[in-house]
Amino acid sequence: SVSSIPAASVFLFCSAVLCVVLAVYAIRQRDDAFTRSFVALNTASAIYALGYGVELASPDLAGMKLALRFEYLGITGAPLFWLSLAWSYLDSRGLPRVLLVAESAICLFFLVAFQSNDAHHLFYATLDYARVDGLAIAQIGKGPLYWLFVVFLNVSIGGGVVLFFRAWRQSMRIYQRQSLCVLVGSFFPWLFHLAYQLGWSPDNIDLSPFGLAASALFFTLASFRHGILQV
Repeated sequence: SVSSIPAASVFLFCSAVLCVVLAVYAIRQRDDAFTRSFVALNTASAIYALGYGVELASPDLAGMKLALRFEYLGITGAPLFWLSLAWSYLDSRGLPRVLLVAESAICLFFLVAFQSNDAHHLFYATLDYARVDGLAIAQIGKGPLYWLFVVFLNVSIGGGVVLFFRAWRQSMRIYQRQSLCVLVGSFFPWLFHLAYQLGWSPDNIDLSPFGLAASALFFTLASFRHGILQV
């Protein structure tokens, strides 16, 4: 029943809707490298948030595995879309072709690696199911490919934050509020992900989609109040 859905799942479902609304709004405004990256990132974030919301409400291990397969369609694309968004905020031409191809190939590799994990167990060495305070929490044994993906993810997100910082420092005074809003929003996915990896999250909940939701709120402010998609 609806009343049995965890509050965290409801929040993530609402976050997914917000990301979809932002993506649709962006498409209606313009068509350039920044907007395409913005749409792609919000679509990936919506998939991640929706999938994780379903995962937290999963009744069994089979349901959790299905939710994870869906989530990783968004998770593995997020590093590419995040870096592309940050780069195109500085350079309207978007990511250089060589970097775009390299990032895309790495993202595709990790997507295939996760989806085929049952055959090799190099991404998740083990996966168990546990219910904690009404939430379904994945008990994961992290394999070597998982840690390689974490390194790739952090390098991509960190690189994006550096680019957003440069944009804020270099922006004209009239655009500084917009740039600051984007810069602040860019920190949340990284900080929430690091908190989860360091074991600081309550009940071992993956905080990354909540970080993306917080980031989406700042991008919403930049979009509707400071006109990031009209500049």
